[in-house]
Amino acid sequence: MTKKILNITPLLMATTMLIACDIEGKDGNWDSIQITINGQRQKSSTYDVPADGGEFKIYSKNYGELWLNRVMENEDTKVWPEDRDWTDYRNMHLTKEWYEIQYDESGNIVVNIQSKEPSASARAITFEVECGDAFSSIRLLQK
Repeated sequence: MTKKILNITPLLMATTMLIACDIEGKDGNWDSIQITINGQRQKSSTYDVPADGGEFKIYSKNYGELWLNRVMENEDTKVWPEDRDWTDYRNMHLTKEWYEIQYDESGNIVVNIQSKEPSASARAITFEVECGDAFSSIRLLQK
């Protein structure tokens, strides 16, 4: 009899734990990342960059530092991560023909975009970012 009770005890404990768990829970129900560029909260995933370019500091208002997962140029060309370890985002320094991307000492993503001729085609940089289990993307579009 004692052997049967010992065999069924783990099953009863597991069942009790499952019933007692809060199925909804907090994990996985993260608030959306509030992207801020140069101190202004973004309500859209696209930020219009002026033709004369400039410096743009991207960060999260409601979470800590943004982790870069991917950087895309003009929606179809992955430019980061390249061949190096993607977890080394904090030390990334990416210089391309018309822009430069890096992190500053405060953990902001800093993007310097060159000016473009009015007749030149529109160009864009898209950042796929995360903060823990919250994910987002922001596109800098220079028309």
